[in-house]
Amino acid sequence: MLRSRTLHIILLVLAAVFVYANSLGGDFVYDDKPMIVQYDLIHQINNLPRAFTSPTTIYGNVNYYRPLQTASYMIDYFLWGEYPAGFHLTNILLHIAVVIMVYTLILLLFKSRPVAFMAAVMFCVHPVHTTVVSYIAGRADSMLCVFMLGCFVSYIKFRYGGKSLAVYALSVFFFGLSLMAKETAMIIPFAIALFELYGRRYTKVQAPQRKGPWQAAFWAVLLLYVLFRATKMSFFVEGAMAPFPLANRLMTAPYVAGQYFRLLFLPVDLHMGRQPWLASTLFEGKVLLSLVAVGLIYFYAYRMRKKEKAVWFGLLWFAVMIFPTLNIIAPLFYTIAENWLYVPSIGLFLAIAAVASSIYAKLASSSVKVTRWAVTVLVGMYVATMAAVTVSHNRVWKNEITLGLNTIRFSPREFKIYNNVGVAYLSRGDLDKAEEYFWKCLEIKPDTGMAYFNLYRVYMRRGDRAKARQYLDRARELDPGRVGILIKKMGITDQI
Repeated sequence: MLRSRTLHIILLVLAAVFVYANSLGGDFVYDDKPMIVQYDLIHQINNLPRAFTSPTTIYGNVNYYRPLQTASYMIDYFLWGEYPAGFHLTNILLHIAVVIMVYTLILLLFKSRPVAFMAAVMFCVHPVHTTVVSYIAGRADSMLCVFMLGCFVSYIKFRYGGKSLAVYALSVFFFGLSLMAKETAMIIPFAIALFELYGRRYTKVQAPQRKGPWQAAFWAVLLLYVLFRATKMSFFVEGAMAPFPLANRLMTAPYVAGQYFRLLFLPVDLHMGRQPWLASTLFEGKVLLSLVAVGLIYFYAYRMRKKEKAVWFGLLWFAVMIFPTLNIIAPLFYTIAENWLYVPSIGLFLAIAAVASSIYAKLASSSVKVTRWAVTVLVGMYVATMAAVTVSHNRVWKNEITLGLNTIRFSPREFKIYNNVGVAYLSRGDLDKAEEYFWKCLEIKPDTGMAYFNLYRVYMRRGDRAKARQYLDRARELDPGRVGILIKKMGITDQI
């Protein structure tokens, strides 16, 4: 019964519902505002076709192009209006779909239901994924993941399982949807090529049943996407980290990988404000320690790759899928972001499940039968602990104040968070608290135009029009783009 595929899927769905049910009470926070509440485009379902030719946010950043995310907001808004629980429900359903696809892919690759179930349930309940599931704006990663996994499953079933051309067409279609969900889907053709050249030998997938250049369609779709983005929706990210020398970015990569490994086992500092950081030498303490720890993990897995194929494959998956976010190819806003772990973590959970399964199998023949149950108990304790942390951490996402204060606790120099908390207090009518947090933002970064714009709003409510005008002029000077958009949307005139 515990090996029943149907039972496994039922249990995975129940686990997802259990750990994320309390996220339904969360409000719109952070990017939810410019993407949903303030974005008139998504308030009319008739605008659905425009989602594919428009930015994803009110601020018009053409580089931020995720049309399926925008389209999903339009559908949610049509169904729920400005009722956030409906949007959170969609996030939970997307996560459930991803969890089922994780189970399906691992089962397809390794033919082991216990390993597939164990990896999927760990992925399902881990608190590092609250940034994707409990944060409405985080759904780009779950949308990317479900289509990406659908692409891989369909491709493997076609090429190695001999399924019809319709399954191949479905795989290419899923790849196109992945690109429309998030730009990091560009890694998919490279991942498929690596699977063909090297990765397949570490799975239980048999020899190809379909001969031919089947990868060509993926490269063609990728080329069309890149041309479209280059001519219509630029990849350039205004305000991203400066392009530091490649050597420094490479030296930072071991630290980033080490932190992601650590977050899976010890997620004690989950928050939204991780400051950009760059290594200057490999001999910095945290870089060297990470390099040694990650290096030992990969060295051991490589040595055992023939006996523990799933472990090596899982670590390969992690390395390939985390690569686009290592700040090597292109400069990013942050060195580390928890939502970037959503897709790569599948590989680490597979490796953990495979190790646990291997140990259990070896102990099963032991004369001391109780020892094999120790593995089950340890895995169960890990899953239960992570589930409890997830349920608890969902409360952090209740509103912008709880979320902001949690972030400030771990990252007191994240100036944007102070501005966001101030906006939350302003919406509650607490002008003194709002002003306090806007000035804290400006203490850290004195040229934050949005903070000055919000001070304008504070002083307008107080009736001090002279100071309000002063702060509005300063905001326009520092951030004419975004402030100009808000001035237009709010109907602010020069007659103050």
